Amino acid sequence: MDWICLGASVTAPQGYERAKQLSESATVITCNSGIFLEPKPDHYFAADRHACREFWIAAHQARQTGTNTITTHRNRQWVNCCEYLTPGQGEPTRDSYGKFLYSGLVCLDYACRHGATQILMAGMDGYRTLRNPAGNHFDSLERDGYTANHDAYTLQTLAVVKPRTQSIVTLWRDVEFVLIGSPNYDIEGGNWTVEQW
Repeated sequence: MDWICLGASVTAPQGYERAKQLSESATVITCNSGIFLEPKPDHYFAADRHACREFWIAAHQARQTGTNTITTHRNRQWVNCCEYLTPGQGEPTRDSYGKFLYSGLVCLDYACRHGATQILMAGMDGYRTLRNPAGNHFDSLERDGYTANHDAYTLQTLAVVKPRTQSIVTLWRDVEFVLIGSPNYDIEGGNWTVEQW
């Protein structure tokens, strides 16, 4: 079963368009501001306070049209969520999620645990680094205090995004991962490919 995992990097709009061309009937999961690119995804994940505050209206509207809304926190806005996930400790295993680090990585792991055989990854190329100094989010918002700090972004990409993505790709060898765009990190594995435009 094909899935599209839609992140929020600057390449998300073009990457999502390409992913839909590759698999029109794919199941779509997104998080955070990805809800603005795909207002009716099959699954929408939001867990941190910022996401639950900023995107809950759009998520609520999506839920009214059938979107499975997912979170880990039962705050006021998310009391009526469809599904609650329990984070694990450390790296993910086949039996449990790992420690939740970034929403896009939770979405990637979620797709693997729900029958994906191929995941088209759009807008998931990692944070801005000296290798790719463009902005971080397609909506031009800087949310994390790292504005123009390439060293901090490089650290987040290389210390968090790359190793967690690698652990998911390694754990789910029966899933084909196709990143659409130009990632700011490298992954090893026969089930990992990059489609650059």
